[in-house]
Amino acid sequence: MFNWFSYHPFLHVDAFGANKKRLTSPSLQPSWNNAMINKFYMIRHGESIANAAGYASGSIDTPLTDRGRAQAEKARLVLNLLPEPPKLIVHSPLSRARDTARILDAELGLPLREDRLFSEQSFGDWAGKPWKNIREKINKGLTPPHGESWENFTARVRQGFDQLDMLPSSPVLIVTHGGVFHAVLSFHHQKIAHVPNGGLCTFSFDATASCWRVILNEIGDDGMLTTRPIEIFSVIV
Repeated sequence: MFNWFSYHPFLHVDAFGANKKRLTSPSLQPSWNNAMINKFYMIRHGESIANAAGYASGSIDTPLTDRGRAQAEKARLVLNLLPEPPKLIVHSPLSRARDTARILDAELGLPLREDRLFSEQSFGDWAGKPWKNIREKINKGLTPPHGESWENFTARVRQGFDQLDMLPSSPVLIVTHGGVFHAVLSFHHQKIAHVPNGGLCTFSFDATASCWRVILNEIGDDGMLTTRPIEIFSVIV
């Protein structure tokens, strides 16, 4: 299974080494459009065929597996239990995210908005290659041939949040990809731990500590909503 801890060199920090520390810096602020967004939901799409097979898909389309659809169905139950449900669902145009969004919205009937700015990073000629063959190249900061650089990718994601900032509906649920999670946290020199397929997370800005808090929402054995924090680390640059 691909380890998102080693996803990109800009975010890379030894998860078990001396450089790891919990984020407490008071200098980190939301950085898009005057920080009007201070809470939103974001979910990584359900498992795709590429995820199951262990190869990089990036911006190429790869459908959900049966397990991925089941993950989305489970996330839908979680979504229905949130104390403050979203008023709008924004999703990547890639089918694995779009289909996840449709499953999530089956009962809520919320407006769905497709936005290419929340698509996964384009891996160009590396798309379709096994992760084991390209992971080191990505960790070295190399831009995929005919693909998207990390800088261009994060700029695109930031543009997506700038546009969300102008929407009247809040909070928003973003159905997207693992790379987008990392991009969001990189805006503030933060790193997020592994987010599972179908993991529905609440992002909220802690004004006291001046940092993002990320909570994974799940259903407990009793059928009730449970939450647990996703570890966030500052990145030593």
